[in-house]
Amino acid sequence: MRTFIIGYGSLLKKTSLNRTLPQVEVIEPIYLNNYLRSWNAIENIKPTVSSTFLGIEKFKNRRVNCIIFEVKESLLITLDKREFLYDRKKVEFNDIEFTSNRFNITAEDTVWIYVTKEP
Repeated sequence: MRTFIIGYGSLLKKTSLNRTLPQVEVIEPIYLNNYLRSWNAIENIKPTVSSTFLGIEKFKNRRVNCIIFEVKESLLITLDKREFLYDRKKVEFNDIEFTSNRFNITAEDTVWIYVTKEP
């Protein structure tokens, strides 16, 4: 069983992804069905400064362009720290629409996505 991550925001940009995970060299564009992307993650950086970040949530009959990439399970903690505003959730295999399935991902593999804790 292998581990994969779906990126839909800053992880779409390879330079941003590689700042956290420089070992990721191969990505695949995909579509994620039954999800909606929106600006819904807010962080209060200081009492007078806050920022809004891109989030994603389950939403029937919607489709979002994303990427997918493989990671070693031991690196999930690194991504968890980066994505501290989000909860890591498993993605149902049937929600993934592959453009090529270059990784030969199967339902036996684990696919994660970071979902906004409190949209």
